This record gives sequence, structure tokens and C-alpha cells, in this order.
Amino acid sequence: MSNPEPVERLAGNDRLLALYLEAVDDAAAAQQLAALFSLHVEPITGQILRRKETNELELEDMASAAREHLLRQLSLLRSGERAEPIRDFRAYVASVTYSAWTECLRARHPQRALLLNRLRYLLENRTTQKGFALWQDSDGTKWCGFANWSGRTGGATPKRHWLLVDPAAAAREALSGADPSTAILPELVAGLLRWLGGPIELRDLTNAVAEVQGLARSATASPEEVHAQIDSHHSPAEEMVWKEYLDWLWREIKSLSDRQRRAFLFHSDVLQELELLGIASLRVIAGPLNLTAQELAELWNRLPLDDLAIAKMLDCTRQQVINLRRVARDKLGEAWKIWSRGNNRTPSASSL
Repeated sequence: MSNPEPVERLAGNDRLLALYLEAVDDAAAAQQLAALFSLHVEPITGQILRRKETNELELEDMASAAREHLLRQLSLLRSGERAEPIRDFRAYVASVTYSAWTECLRARHPQRALLLNRLRYLLENRTTQKGFALWQDSDGTKWCGFANWSGRTGGATPKRHWLLVDPAAAAREALSGADPSTAILPELVAGLLRWLGGPIELRDLTNAVAEVQGLARSATASPEEVHAQIDSHHSPAEEMVWKEYLDWLWREIKSLSDRQRRAFLFHSDVLQELELLGIASLRVIAGPLNLTAQELAELWNRLPLDDLAIAKMLDCTRQQVINLRRVARDKLGEAWKIWSRGNNRTPSASSL
């Protein structure tokens, strides 16, 4: 098969791939490929994988699997053997990386793999309970929800954040105070979807249900996966709502006690979101955490911390850290309800 002309290669593909696809020879293509991996692939795979609760060897295996898949697909794209374009390269890299992580999870955590299969059967209406749907968007991301939502995609919202940072508390809210760990799967999923008010990625739903049902913590995604620091699918309206919520949250967090504030923030990815969206600089964030900017910078890539690490910092027990965070979340939840009512807001898919 002869190589396609550069214009043909570019058709429908992300502009990030242009220099690679337009390279006049293999040497130039290899140079552009190295730049792609350095500037885009490695930062994204690193961001997704670096905080996984696993050892360095397994992380390298996951990263290697993702790299091999990407190299193969990019080579096929350049040669013209891959007909489907890569419209959003960064999102595609994230999807491939998550797939590598999922394959590892499937091997390490068979219970979670079984849960994923059960969810698929339910969402594809292959059980007696009907009315659900599972679909895939143009970038290969799997979404789920009620049947009349099919084809839609969701975005980062306060409720979605809450569900994945503290699934048990969010599920109790969704089920009107009932114990979510005793709910049968169809009732739990339906309750969560009604509460969210819109579609959710299958991966995120699986992570939340896994934690609610008491599966191993390491089998679930880390909190930074909740937000799309690398996600290009959010509309300007969704971004505005999310930024407004985080701006409110940062103001309200300052009203917590010092220990509540640190127990909450050190365990969450909110700090990165605050800095990423320009709500607060690293130097400003450091103050309420009783850290210097240098100390926070040294800690930054380790966030979020596990409860034992936070307990050591606060000189208390792990259970005390959990209790402090629970009190902080309760206070923030009540404050959000009051603020929402005062600003003519009601908790929905775009607010807590």
C-alpha cells in the first residue's frame, strides 16, 4: 500500500498530529513522534498513573502497554492503514492509558471486573430491569445513564466530584439516607443516576459503586481522574459552573478549623483544580495549610495523600483524620445548601 498524501493523512485528525503526519521521510517522522510523546503523551500518562496504589514495576508495565498501543496506532495512521482519524489526540492518549490501567485492574482485582460485567449487563438491559443505556462517544469514552439520555455526554460537576471523592456519603444522599451498601445494584444505580441528573462515564460509575460496595480501595480510581484536567469535552457553560463552585469552595474552606481543612484538602484533588483554574496560586494555597510555598511545592506531586500520611502530618490517628474529614464535608455540604438557596440555586447536575 502506498503512503497517502499529507492532505489525506490530516483529514479529520487532531492538528497536534500535523507535523508527524506531514513529515516527508521516516527520520523526520521519528523526530516529530518523539516530540509528541515528550510534550503530550508522557505528561498525560504520568498524570493518570503516578498516583495509583501500586508498585513502580506495575506502573511502568501500564505505561509501556499504553506507549506500545499508541506507537502502533500512530504508525498505522501515518501509513494510511488506520482509516479512523484521531480527532482529539490528548483525549485518545487518556483513553488508551485508562485502558492499560483497567487491564491491570482486571488481573489484580477480579471482584471489580465482575462488578463491571454486572453493570454492563444492567446498563445494556440484559436483566429484568430495563430503562438504562450504555453508549460510546466519538472518542471511545463509554457513557451510561437512563435510556432517554442515550447519546449525551456529561461534564465535571460538583455532584460528580462528590460522588467520586466520597462515594458512600454521596450515595446516602442519593438514596435519601438509606444505607447504599445494602441496596441491590439496580436500585443503587438508578438512585445515583437520578441524583446526578445526567450521564456519567462507565469508568466513574464503576469506581463509585466499587467503593460503596466495599471492594478494595486500590481497585478504584484516584480522585484526580474525576476532573478533566486533560479532558477537552467540557462546554464553556460547564466550565463556568465548575469554576464558580470551586471559587465558592475555596472561600468556604477557610471557615473550617485548621485540622479539618488539612484533613479534607490533603486527601482531595481540589488543590490541583484551584491552581489549574487560576482560583488560587500555590503560594496562596500554602497559607491555610500552614505550609510555606516551598513545602507545598515539594508535596504537590504526592497529592492526594492517604490517611496514614495525613495522620502523621497532623500527629493523630488515621481514624481521627477520617472523622475530621467527615465533619468538614458535612459542614461544607450544609454551607452549600444555604448558599444555593440564597442564590436561587437548587442541587442539580450543575450544583451540589
